[in-house]
Amino acid sequence: MDNAERLNDYNTTNDSKNSREQFLKWLNEFSCANNVKWKYFITLTFKSEMNDYAETTFIARKFYKKLNNAIFGTRSRKSLRSLMFVEKSYFHGYHVHLVIEDFISRLETNSQISRAGDDDRFKHIVTMIWNNVDKRTGKPDFDRFLSSFQLIDNQEGLFQYLTKTFPYNGSDCFLYDLANFTGRYNTHI
Repeated sequence: MDNAERLNDYNTTNDSKNSREQFLKWLNEFSCANNVKWKYFITLTFKSEMNDYAETTFIARKFYKKLNNAIFGTRSRKSLRSLMFVEKSYFHGYHVHLVIEDFISRLETNSQISRAGDDDRFKHIVTMIWNNVDKRTGKPDFDRFLSSFQLIDNQEGLFQYLTKTFPYNGSDCFLYDLANFTGRYNTHI
């Protein structure tokens, strides 16, 4: 059974309201089994309140595709290993949490390295793409809100934070179809 099948199997066999612990276990197992070292935790918000889940996921999908193209190039079959969560806050509608691997070692060409070879350049790429992916996306204020772009030093704590809404929303906040543990390009995005 490949990763996508296991992911789909998890999604369909667990009661979404009571599965936080199982999901955390699954997430840790998949991260370890695929040797993924999560490095970046990014929060992306909208210019104004976004209350449409379908539109939020559509924009997140567009952003993810453009981000992959910016990092690896449009002809590459590589993709960022990542996890994406859509969360609704009590006061500001939906926002997107993105967890991304330490991808620097997977860059092969000089152009890829010069394009995204360090944390500051990567932060700039994320900002530029989010600003331009849709008219409803706004500049992530990474300088003002340090929590919007963080280097991950406690993976278990991060996973606990990302699943905090599971008792209320179940696992629907996790975008299963955008999870990428393999680093290969997904044509379904």
